[in-house]
Amino acid sequence: MSENLIYGANITSYGAVADGKTDCSDAFIKAIENGENLICLPYGRYVIKKALKLASNLKIHAHANAEIVLDTRAKNCISADDCSSVIITGGKWICEDADKTLFNFSNSSYIKITDCSISGTNGCVFKNCENISFKSVVFDIDGDCICFKDENEDVSVKDLSAFSCDNVIDIDDEAKVEDLFINDITLGGCKYLLGIHSGELDETKIIGVYGDFLESIVLVGENASVEDMDIEDIEAFCLGGGRDAYFNLKGSIDGLEITNFKRNTECEAVPFVPTLIFKASDDSKAIIDGMMLDNVINARALSKTIDMTTARLTNPTNKFIYTLECGIKKNDTLTIPLGDFDNLTIYKR
Repeated sequence: MSENLIYGANITSYGAVADGKTDCSDAFIKAIENGENLICLPYGRYVIKKALKLASNLKIHAHANAEIVLDTRAKNCISADDCSSVIITGGKWICEDADKTLFNFSNSSYIKITDCSISGTNGCVFKNCENISFKSVVFDIDGDCICFKDENEDVSVKDLSAFSCDNVIDIDDEAKVEDLFINDITLGGCKYLLGIHSGELDETKIIGVYGDFLESIVLVGENASVEDMDIEDIEAFCLGGGRDAYFNLKGSIDGLEITNFKRNTECEAVPFVPTLIFKASDDSKAIIDGMMLDNVINARALSKTIDMTTARLTNPTNKFIYTLECGIKKNDTLTIPLGDFDNLTIYKR
């Protein structure tokens, strides 16, 4: 039975030899220049030594165990400029050059990357793109898995796994991303899930994250800006090396809500690592609900701005849990100690 059961142009018909030695660059270039809308890659190992420029309305469908290797001698990686409707699905995409990024997209829209693995130093860069979708992708990346430059919007990242990377999602200096949706993420040994160093992020939803982190789950740098970010259902192991905080927020925050944050109870952070550090760049207010008494005491000791607490009796455990409210003046810092909570909200006053 044929390994390729869908209709499309078989890359071997353009001269590609999937033996892991033959340069298949010209076969890909010819297929793209010939206007093929669907290029199929049967099982094998394809070596690419030249730059590949993708075209609009193009789908590359690879066998699940096909390997596409960008050789260290490749002049560039795979790119799409001013394109629309580009789909990469299946296969194991590998970049052997430590100085290059595997996929580069600019001024393009409706980009889909699904059901594949991506290995190398840096995974994907998007510059002035919209309607970007990742689904069922495994990253084995040393640097950044997904990086955004300039302005991008409408991004969906679902069912993603990443291990030992810097940023799973990086908002580059002075970049802006609107409408970012992240769902069902499994991580191991990554520095950050989301690193916003000096860019802007507007309207973000994060649901379902499981794993351990070397630095923080979310980092917001001093020159970064975040508006309307909702984070739900986080289960985290302790941070590696006793870093700053699970949520390290130093920039402008307006409309952040974290719901159902849980640490793995088998892994206590030593030395002490706070759940959240927020250095206010503007006068702000925080409401933290669902804290136990010992964490309330520690929170009030660490952050003098906490000015009121209320308590309620839970049912059926019959334990008192507390709601903390605090006004935070500009340049003051709110620290939430190690502990779980049900809901945290931060907004500008």
